[in-house]
Amino acid sequence: MQQNKIVTTKQKNPSRHFRYRLLLEGIAVGAAAGLVTVLFRLALEQADLFRQQISTFISAHSWAFFLWLPILLGLAYLTVLLLRIEPYISGSGIPQVKGEILGGLSQKWWRVLTAKFAGGLLTIGAGLSLGREGPSIQIGAMAGKGISQLLHRRQTEEKMLLTCGASAGLSAAFNAPFAGILFSLEELHKTFSTDILLSATSASITAGFVSQCVFGLKPVFNFTATQMLPLHNYWMVLALGVILGLVGALYNFCIKKSQYLYDKIRSPFIRLAIPFLLAGILLIVYPMVLGGGHN
Repeated sequence: MQQNKIVTTKQKNPSRHFRYRLLLEGIAVGAAAGLVTVLFRLALEQADLFRQQISTFISAHSWAFFLWLPILLGLAYLTVLLLRIEPYISGSGIPQVKGEILGGLSQKWWRVLTAKFAGGLLTIGAGLSLGREGPSIQIGAMAGKGISQLLHRRQTEEKMLLTCGASAGLSAAFNAPFAGILFSLEELHKTFSTDILLSATSASITAGFVSQCVFGLKPVFNFTATQMLPLHNYWMVLALGVILGLVGALYNFCIKKSQYLYDKIRSPFIRLAIPFLLAGILLIVYPMVLGGGHN
């Protein structure tokens, strides 16, 4: 009986030590991913402020618009160069993170992190209708991979730390730790695991703490209800859900069609020059639709 007890204890201890280590590594990844994401947020805020100043200057001096367009073309060319150096930074970055977790690809963490940071700053700063969600997730995941390689972890643990970095990136991007945790479980792994929950929670909360130290305690979207919706008006909520569902389906349909049309444009520069020039026109016509739209 005593011998069986010793064997059972030996079997339990490695699992316990492994989870303690995951907890500490999750905190380390959360701190690294949170710091990088916070720097990304600060850079985007400065880019948005600069674009607003450009808009004000062009409103007062209409001739400056014709100088702004060549600058946008230059930014488009720099973005093309970044895509040539590191193709994995295209799109939101979330499919690339999923692909690495599934073992379908392997990204060079330092190159993707720096190129995604610069590319996101160029495109969002120029006014393209893009958000910081996807880039923050990919940047955070690459920070997690960097920590994993510095610690010489195995592939299984590296995937967990990738997940930790992705959840930490989302957490720091919006001061929303619980959103980062749910994202890692629902979107990346689609399964519940105690190890993933433990490590992702420690990373997400740590990144949220780093973000709150810089941006304050309030969430990015801070809504308050002045009064409750009367019960006899709840049919409006159902109608709104149907309308938004249809609009969302139409939006996805248009996005897919636009991607199909874009595949016919062979020149990478022309493909990027079109949205950059449109962003320049919208800066004068309707600047409210530029950037991430959070404000």
